[in-house]
Amino acid sequence: MPTCQICHNKWSWMQTIKKTSTLNPSMTCPHCDKTQYQTQKSKGKMGMFTYDCFIAITNSTVF
Repeated sequence: MPTCQICHNKWSWMQTIKKTSTLNPSMTCPHCDKTQYQTQKSKGKMGMFTYDCFIAITNSTVF
């Protein structure tokens, strides 16, 4: 789970999904209301996760 770099509180899974699924690159911490941005490492992990989900969905589709 992501951790706020300012208040060091962990975000819940649902908060993380909601924040990362928008096109806005900034994310506001739900605990301290400070604006933060995803790191390049985090963006890469999310991209791989999205790719893996896409492949799993397309492979499970029956024609």
